[in-house]
Amino acid sequence: MVKYRLIDFDKDESEVIRLLNQNLTPRNNKEFFQWKYINYPGGKSTGAVAEVDNKIVAVVFYLPFNFYRNGKIINAARPISGCTAQDYRGRGIFKNIMKFCLESYKKDYKFLFANPNRFSHPEFMKMGWKEKTSYEYRVGIIFPWDTQNNLNLTSHSLPSISKEIKISHEYYLSGGTTDMLKWRYSDKRYKIKKIQTTDGENYIVFRLHKKASLKLIILCDYIGDENYINAAIKEVCRIERTCFIYFLKNEITAKINLLLSKRHKQAVITYLEEEPEIIHNIGFSLGDLEGTI
Repeated sequence: MVKYRLIDFDKDESEVIRLLNQNLTPRNNKEFFQWKYINYPGGKSTGAVAEVDNKIVAVVFYLPFNFYRNGKIINAARPISGCTAQDYRGRGIFKNIMKFCLESYKKDYKFLFANPNRFSHPEFMKMGWKEKTSYEYRVGIIFPWDTQNNLNLTSHSLPSISKEIKISHEYYLSGGTTDMLKWRYSDKRYKIKKIQTTDGENYIVFRLHKKASLKLIILCDYIGDENYINAAIKEVCRIERTCFIYFLKNEITAKINLLLSKRHKQAVITYLEEEPEIIHNIGFSLGDLEGTI
């Protein structure tokens, strides 16, 4: 018989980490566990486990994951790190633990979203989740050596006191506060650059990927005035001495002037709405969809 209960973050940590490493990615450890599920700026995740004969065979977390725009907020939650031990798959455990965990989630939310892998995606669709199909990953070539580009990008230590970042467009972003940016991109592989303009502060977040002799800018996030994104990514490419970028095509990155771009693959985004049309107000970034979360 399968028993479902809320996770005990102290008692269950080691067993849950072992389950995650066996069925998802092997990067989970105590530090990563604390960062991802406990230290999120919006509050600790709600986690649930499924047990058979006192053995944890499945786990899922609901992370409070809100979207911001100039003082306004869309309260959201996202299921993350859901997995079932291989010997117990095909018994409906994933569906049941998802339902149990969401019913146990006590924070307010109007929107749920997930970027499931190829194994869990069919289960989300069976549960009635919808799919956003307009986002895709692309590789682009840009000409960065523009003498008219005079933006000043500085490496920036985000302030200890959280503040909202002024956004010039109509979309709500998860990175709309400095607290969220600091948490999400705390790993040293990410670079956060600030662009100070007369209109305020703008932030561009990226990491580098090298394959053979090719250096690629992975554009993770851009928050602020989208009218500066083209100049900002050009300056990043100039500094890093490359003209290749990898990005999620969305409403904001569409403003980047590329010499050439090629589709890599479609982004997988599933969602549920408590109120109609919320999905049209959300601007997802590549950072939102990275497997780290």
